[in-house]
Amino acid sequence: MTVGVLLAHGWCFGHAMWKSLEPLLHTDICITPDFGYFCEPNLPSRAQPRALIGIGHSFGSLWLLKQRQYRFDGLVLISAVPNFCRKYGRDLVISEQDLISARTLISRSPQTYLRWFYKKCGLPISGRSISPGCINEGAILRDLEYLSKWTIESELENIRVPIRVLGANNDHIVTPTLLSDSFKGYSTVSVEIENHGGHILPILNPEKCAETINDLIRVITVTQVDYKHAKKSSLE
Repeated sequence: MTVGVLLAHGWCFGHAMWKSLEPLLHTDICITPDFGYFCEPNLPSRAQPRALIGIGHSFGSLWLLKQRQYRFDGLVLISAVPNFCRKYGRDLVISEQDLISARTLISRSPQTYLRWFYKKCGLPISGRSISPGCINEGAILRDLEYLSKWTIESELENIRVPIRVLGANNDHIVTPTLLSDSFKGYSTVSVEIENHGGHILPILNPEKCAETINDLIRVITVTQVDYKHAKKSSLE
């Protein structure tokens, strides 16, 4: 049985963030929605493979678990927390002042904001690399509001499939402590922290992401085959 993957990119990125990761995955079914920050939005249809893993980067992790039309057999959440505006321990990802500043700067100069944000993610980018005509600040602001309001804590409490969470020691947005603290108490979650990758592991460390995803593909494939054999035996 082929296990497909649905890869949901992070806020202020696009589906191209997966281009180094996709060739490393042990599947021929890669569904890559785009939220329309830099191109026309492209959201997947409701049809899905018989077995599906959801892979989300940052905001994309929240988006995945808000899509009730999908039934995931496993999840890989990268550089994410269940609630970006909740304090875990002494830290939180986004304060109210951060939201006000982001809204203001995105509205006035999205290029300036993106240069700052990408650098904080670990991806320095020149101003000439971002064409103002390609930026849909309305979509960026729309999903900033979702980012500030969505929580997936209740969804995580009810999920019974394996969930792998990945982070990086040099992530200055979702720090290792924040990542670990935010996923405590969820029985199906395992957390792994890499040495490097910043806030953009799929771009800076696609090999580690692929290793984790491929291992989950293997586990789900074996589980599906075992279930199929057990069901067949019970009918004989």
